[in-house]
Amino acid sequence: MDLLILACIAFYIGYKLYKSLGDNKYDNDISEENKQAFEDFKNSIVKEIEATAEKSEELIVRAEYEAHLSENIRQFLDEYRKKHSSFSLDKFLKGSANAFKMILDSYAKQELNTLKNLVSDKVFKVFNNDIENLTENAQTRYITIVSVKSIDAIDAYIKDEIAYLNVNIASEQIVYVLDNVSGELVSGSQTKIKNCEDKWLFSKPLNAKSNMWQVVEIN
Repeated sequence: MDLLILACIAFYIGYKLYKSLGDNKYDNDISEENKQAFEDFKNSIVKEIEATAEKSEELIVRAEYEAHLSENIRQFLDEYRKKHSSFSLDKFLKGSANAFKMILDSYAKQELNTLKNLVSDKVFKVFNNDIENLTENAQTRYITIVSVKSIDAIDAYIKDEIAYLNVNIASEQIVYVLDNVSGELVSGSQTKIKNCEDKWLFSKPLNAKSNMWQVVEIN
Protein backbone atom coordinates (compact mmCIF):
# COMPACT_ATOMS: atom_id res chain seq x y z
CA MET A 1 0.00 0.00 0.00
CA ASP A 2 2.90 2.38 0.78
CA LEU A 3 4.25 1.78 -2.73
CA LEU A 4 0.86 2.64 -4.20
CA ILE A 5 0.66 5.92 -2.24
CA LEU A 6 4.16 6.90 -3.33
CA ALA A 7 3.31 6.04 -6.92
CA CYS A 8 0.22 8.27 -6.79
CA ILE A 9 2.23 11.16 -5.34
CA ALA A 10 4.89 10.72 -8.03
CA PHE A 11 2.18 10.63 -10.68
CA TYR A 12 0.62 13.89 -9.41
CA ILE A 13 3.93 15.76 -9.11
CA GLY A 14 5.06 14.55 -12.50
CA TYR A 15 1.78 15.56 -14.11
CA LYS A 16 1.87 19.10 -12.61
CA LEU A 17 5.48 19.53 -13.69
CA TYR A 18 4.67 18.34 -17.21
CA LYS A 19 1.79 20.82 -17.49
CA SER A 20 4.05 23.64 -16.36
CA LEU A 21 6.87 22.76 -18.73
CA GLY A 22 4.45 22.21 -21.57
CA ASP A 23 2.95 25.71 -21.34
CA ASN A 24 3.71 27.65 -24.53
CA LYS A 25 4.40 30.94 -22.69
CA TYR A 26 7.80 29.60 -21.65
CA ASP A 27 8.88 28.67 -25.18
CA ASN A 28 10.24 32.15 -25.99
CA ASP A 29 12.72 31.92 -23.10
CA ILE A 30 14.41 28.89 -24.64
CA SER A 31 17.10 29.26 -27.30
CA GLU A 32 16.71 27.34 -30.55
CA GLU A 33 19.69 25.13 -29.81
CA ASN A 34 18.18 24.01 -26.50
CA LYS A 35 14.62 23.38 -27.71
CA GLN A 36 15.31 19.74 -28.61
CA ALA A 37 16.82 19.12 -25.18
CA PHE A 38 13.75 20.74 -23.65
CA GLU A 39 11.42 18.50 -25.66
CA ASP A 40 13.43 15.42 -24.65
CA PHE A 41 13.10 16.45 -21.02
CA LYS A 42 9.32 16.82 -21.34
CA ASN A 43 9.09 13.41 -23.02
CA SER A 44 11.09 11.82 -20.23
CA ILE A 45 8.59 13.15 -17.70
CA VAL A 46 5.70 11.69 -19.67
CA LYS A 47 7.46 8.31 -19.74
CA GLU A 48 8.01 8.47 -15.98
CA ILE A 49 4.32 9.22 -15.44
CA GLU A 50 3.23 6.34 -17.67
CA ALA A 51 5.69 3.93 -16.04
CA THR A 52 4.55 4.91 -12.54
CA ALA A 53 0.88 4.50 -13.44
CA GLU A 54 1.53 1.11 -15.07
CA LYS A 55 3.50 -0.10 -12.05
CA SER A 56 0.74 1.04 -9.67
CA GLU A 57 -1.90 -0.79 -11.67
CA GLU A 58 0.25 -3.93 -11.75
CA LEU A 59 0.71 -3.83 -7.96
CA ILE A 60 -3.05 -3.49 -7.44
CA VAL A 61 -3.84 -6.44 -9.72
CA ARG A 62 -1.13 -8.53 -8.09
CA ALA A 63 -2.37 -7.76 -4.57
CA GLU A 64 -5.97 -8.67 -5.47
CA TYR A 65 -4.88 -11.95 -7.07
CA GLU A 66 -2.57 -13.02 -4.25
CA ALA A 67 -5.02 -12.16 -1.47
CA HIS A 68 -6.85 -15.44 -2.17
CA LEU A 69 -3.74 -17.64 -2.05
CA SER A 70 -2.91 -20.00 0.80
CA GLU A 71 -0.69 -18.70 3.59
CA ASN A 72 2.28 -20.90 2.68
CA ILE A 73 2.28 -19.63 -0.93
CA ARG A 74 2.10 -16.01 0.23
CA GLN A 75 5.01 -16.67 2.59
CA PHE A 76 6.95 -18.23 -0.29
CA LEU A 77 6.33 -15.15 -2.45
CA ASP A 78 7.54 -12.83 0.32
CA GLU A 79 10.75 -14.85 0.67
CA TYR A 80 11.32 -15.34 -3.05
CA ARG A 81 10.86 -11.64 -3.82
CA LYS A 82 13.75 -10.78 -1.55
CA LYS A 83 15.87 -12.08 -4.42
CA HIS A 84 13.47 -11.43 -7.32
CA SER A 85 11.31 -8.42 -6.43
CA SER A 86 9.44 -8.26 -9.73
CA PHE A 87 8.28 -11.90 -9.69
CA SER A 88 4.63 -12.31 -10.67
CA LEU A 89 2.88 -15.57 -9.82
CA ASP A 90 0.18 -14.84 -12.40
CA LYS A 91 2.79 -14.51 -15.17
CA PHE A 92 4.55 -17.63 -13.90
CA LEU A 93 1.34 -19.66 -14.17
CA LYS A 94 0.71 -18.41 -17.70
CA GLY A 95 4.25 -19.42 -18.58
CA SER A 96 3.69 -22.81 -16.95
CA ALA A 97 0.64 -23.39 -19.15
CA ASN A 98 2.78 -22.71 -22.22
CA ALA A 99 5.51 -25.02 -20.89
CA PHE A 100 2.89 -27.72 -20.29
CA LYS A 101 1.79 -27.58 -23.93
CA MET A 102 5.36 -27.43 -25.25
CA ILE A 103 6.59 -30.37 -23.15
CA LEU A 104 3.70 -32.67 -24.05
CA ASP A 105 3.99 -31.69 -27.71
CA SER A 106 7.74 -32.42 -27.68
CA TYR A 107 7.09 -35.70 -25.89
CA ALA A 108 4.55 -36.81 -28.50
CA LYS A 109 6.83 -35.75 -31.36
CA GLN A 110 9.84 -37.37 -29.64
CA GLU A 111 11.84 -34.12 -29.74
CA LEU A 112 14.35 -35.15 -27.09
CA ASN A 113 16.59 -32.08 -27.31
CA THR A 114 13.68 -29.78 -26.48
CA LEU A 115 12.61 -31.99 -23.59
CA LYS A 116 16.12 -31.96 -22.10
CA ASN A 117 16.02 -28.19 -21.82
CA LEU A 118 12.63 -28.07 -20.12
CA VAL A 119 12.67 -30.94 -17.63
CA SER A 120 15.04 -32.45 -15.07
CA ASP A 121 17.09 -35.58 -15.77
CA LYS A 122 14.63 -37.59 -13.66
CA VAL A 123 11.58 -36.47 -15.65
CA PHE A 124 13.44 -36.78 -18.95
CA LYS A 125 14.24 -40.40 -18.13
CA VAL A 126 10.54 -41.16 -17.65
CA PHE A 127 9.63 -39.61 -20.99
CA ASN A 128 12.56 -41.24 -22.77
CA ASN A 129 11.79 -44.72 -21.39
CA ASP A 130 8.22 -44.47 -22.65
CA ILE A 131 9.41 -43.29 -26.07
CA GLU A 132 11.85 -46.22 -26.27
CA ASN A 133 9.08 -48.69 -25.34
CA LEU A 134 6.83 -47.28 -28.05
CA THR A 135 9.65 -47.52 -30.59
CA GLU A 136 10.36 -51.15 -29.68
CA ASN A 137 6.70 -51.98 -30.21
CA ALA A 138 6.49 -49.97 -33.45
CA GLN A 139 3.92 -47.62 -31.95
CA THR A 140 3.41 -43.85 -31.78
CA ARG A 141 1.64 -41.80 -29.10
CA TYR A 142 -0.38 -38.79 -30.24
CA ILE A 143 -1.32 -35.96 -27.88
CA THR A 144 -3.49 -32.97 -28.71
CA ILE A 145 -4.05 -30.31 -26.05
CA VAL A 146 -7.59 -29.11 -26.73
CA SER A 147 -7.48 -26.57 -23.90
CA VAL A 148 -5.89 -25.75 -20.55
CA LYS A 149 -8.98 -25.12 -18.44
CA SER A 150 -7.17 -23.95 -15.32
CA ILE A 151 -3.75 -23.83 -13.71
CA ASP A 152 -3.31 -23.10 -10.01
CA ALA A 153 -0.44 -22.97 -7.55
CA ILE A 154 -1.10 -25.54 -4.83
CA ASP A 155 2.18 -25.45 -2.92
CA ALA A 156 5.44 -23.51 -2.85
CA TYR A 157 8.59 -23.62 -0.76
CA ILE A 158 12.31 -22.95 -0.71
CA LYS A 159 14.72 -25.73 0.24
CA ASP A 160 18.53 -25.75 0.05
CA GLU A 161 18.54 -22.46 -1.89
CA ILE A 162 16.16 -23.88 -4.52
CA ALA A 163 12.65 -22.52 -5.12
CA TYR A 164 9.84 -24.98 -5.78
CA LEU A 165 6.36 -24.26 -7.13
CA ASN A 166 3.80 -27.04 -7.44
CA VAL A 167 0.92 -26.42 -9.84
CA ASN A 168 -2.28 -28.26 -10.65
CA ILE A 169 -3.13 -28.24 -14.37
CA ALA A 170 -6.64 -29.13 -15.55
CA SER A 171 -6.79 -29.73 -19.28
CA GLU A 172 -8.72 -31.32 -22.11
CA GLN A 173 -6.70 -33.69 -24.27
CA ILE A 174 -7.06 -36.20 -27.07
CA VAL A 175 -4.56 -38.99 -26.44
CA TYR A 176 -4.13 -42.22 -28.35
CA VAL A 177 -1.52 -44.72 -29.54
CA LEU A 178 -1.40 -46.15 -33.07
CA ASP A 179 0.40 -49.19 -34.45
CA ASN A 180 2.97 -47.92 -36.97
CA VAL A 181 2.58 -50.93 -39.27
CA SER A 182 -1.16 -51.55 -39.38
CA GLY A 183 -2.28 -48.06 -38.40
CA GLU A 184 -4.73 -49.61 -35.98
CA LEU A 185 -5.66 -47.97 -32.70
CA VAL A 186 -3.79 -49.52 -29.76
CA SER A 187 -5.19 -47.39 -26.93
CA GLY A 188 -7.08 -44.17 -26.27
CA SER A 189 -9.46 -42.47 -28.67
CA GLN A 190 -8.88 -40.35 -31.76
CA THR A 191 -12.07 -38.38 -31.21
CA LYS A 192 -12.99 -38.47 -27.53
CA ILE A 193 -11.79 -35.55 -25.42
CA LYS A 194 -10.33 -36.65 -22.11
CA ASN A 195 -10.43 -34.46 -18.99
CA CYS A 196 -7.00 -34.58 -17.38
CA GLU A 197 -5.60 -33.26 -14.13
CA ASP A 198 -1.84 -33.18 -13.60
CA LYS A 199 0.39 -31.93 -10.82
CA TRP A 200 3.72 -30.57 -12.04
CA LEU A 201 6.52 -29.40 -9.77
CA PHE A 202 8.71 -26.59 -11.13
CA SER A 203 12.02 -25.57 -9.60
CA LYS A 204 14.76 -22.98 -10.01
CA PRO A 205 17.92 -22.13 -8.03
CA LEU A 206 17.12 -19.18 -5.82
CA ASN A 207 20.14 -17.17 -6.97
CA ALA A 208 19.75 -17.95 -10.68
CA LYS A 209 19.59 -14.84 -12.85
CA SER A 210 17.63 -16.64 -15.56
CA ASN A 211 13.82 -16.72 -15.45
CA MET A 212 13.89 -20.33 -16.68
CA TRP A 213 12.08 -22.83 -14.43
CA GLN A 214 12.43 -26.58 -14.90
CA VAL A 215 9.90 -29.37 -14.38
CA VAL A 216 11.35 -31.74 -11.78
CA GLU A 217 8.36 -33.93 -10.97
CA ILE A 218 5.14 -34.98 -12.69
CA ASN A 219 2.20 -36.73 -11.03
